Amino acid sequence: MLYVCLLLFLISIGSIRLQIEKNPDAIIMFSVSGKLLLIFFTIIELIMIVITVCSITALHWFWSLIISILGALFLSNFLATFYSSILGVKSKPTLSLMTGTYVRYNIHAIDAIITFIVGFILYLIA
Repeated sequence: MLYVCLLLFLISIGSIRLQIEKNPDAIIMFSVSGKLLLIFFTIIELIMIVITVCSITALHWFWSLIISILGALFLSNFLATFYSSILGVKSKPTLSLMTGTYVRYNIHAIDAIITFIVGFILYLIA
């Protein structure tokens, strides 16, 4: 169960990174409180990843922090992209001016919140 929590926390941190990369003009990015909220949320997720890795591997917290940072840097974007293509929350269809068709966009911030809450509940159960 802790492995699932770790995957969900990595997906959550990757979804935040994808939200910042792919949708930088969102309202949450313009406000100071929105930026502080994203930074605080990312720090909480990184702490939960460190705690989960410590629980799984029984390593010293320093090594768990290094493993967590490497996982967040290299695995989180891949896992978040995979998750959002299958189970991600999509927006309403909007007209794309480039293609002339209706398209739906991924809402990565909501994916991050959902996966973090589910991972946190599973961690508390485990």
